[in-house]
Amino acid sequence: MAPARFDVVVIGAGAAGLSSALELARRGMSVLVLEQFEIGHTRGSSHGPSRIFRLTYDHPAYVRLARRALARWRELEDESGEQLYWPTGILSLSATEQGISKLADAMEQTGAPFERLSAREVMRRWPQWRLPDGWHGLYSPDGGVVSPDVTLPVLARLARRRGVVIRERVHVEDVDLTEPARPVVVTTRGRILAGHVVIGAGAWTRRFVEPWSAHLRVQENLTVFFRPRLPDMFGMGAFPLFIQEDSDLTYGFPLFGEEGIKVALHARGPLVDPDLTSSHVGSVGDDERVARLRSWLRTYLPEAAGEVMSARACLYTLTPSEDFLVDTHPLSDRTVVASPCSGHGFKFTPVIGELVANRLQGREPDGDEALFLSRSALGLTP
Repeated sequence: MAPARFDVVVIGAGAAGLSSALELARRGMSVLVLEQFEIGHTRGSSHGPSRIFRLTYDHPAYVRLARRALARWRELEDESGEQLYWPTGILSLSATEQGISKLADAMEQTGAPFERLSAREVMRRWPQWRLPDGWHGLYSPDGGVVSPDVTLPVLARLARRRGVVIRERVHVEDVDLTEPARPVVVTTRGRILAGHVVIGAGAWTRRFVEPWSAHLRVQENLTVFFRPRLPDMFGMGAFPLFIQEDSDLTYGFPLFGEEGIKVALHARGPLVDPDLTSSHVGSVGDDERVARLRSWLRTYLPEAAGEVMSARACLYTLTPSEDFLVDTHPLSDRTVVASPCSGHGFKFTPVIGELVANRLQGREPDGDEALFLSRSALGLTP
């Protein structure tokens, strides 16, 4: 790779990287994206048939950001001519009233529509459920499914249409910030001069942010597909997305792109080295997480608790606060770190590029976006 100069070099062609590249190109910048594997690879975080879109957060800033993202998903659909968001509604459940009230308060503050439901009301509407009398529910009609497998090729196509250069199977070894105003991206094929750099490397972000690396953890989380005994009860339109807001935060999907119900535990898994993990997990029958999910389904959704079809790994990059990290690099204000991480970032894909481009162009973050600065997300002293 010969020495070259771009306005922006983006490291990583996952959701954050491609969204950033597309937005920067819209703002008239020349952009190069470098991906160590290939677009849509299964070794990181931006892969798989489905992710949850929801407004149901307990912080108004996230509700507002999600509403903004929903508008951007629809704009992306118009621009690409492809469906990228499938509305299903989402049901939040909790064994305590407080678990639902915190969601309701945040949504009420932002004007987002929702319904509060008792356990009996939930079971009348969706007889698939078996809930204890004391449980509480909240239904949001704006919940839906978004898909990395569908979205990433669309983002890449739209970015290329605007002149973005995407090079796959290029390994980035380092970002040389010896001269902070002149960042250099060091690859196995040569050095690339960049006016700015965006680090959207997902689970590999720690490699490029040494001052912050101790504050970022990479965790292997498991998504498990169970074959429902009565598939018609769990199809799109018959069954919503769901999240149990207590303890392990169990969540799941109606049938979408697969013959199985996808279920997972949020942020429960071993810490891993992303270079040593695989997207497919062997001996799933012995995995404690699979056993917990099977037991949960048998208790609350018994007709979904069929055989295990597959289990797949997804890597979470966790910040201490579980907020996103979108901020300038501690060694260079010409380098932006884009880690919409902690396992809940994909729904915000279309708006992450805007946040990154704003930081790169030196715009001050608004009050909501201050959650994503390093001092907040990483718990650092300002």
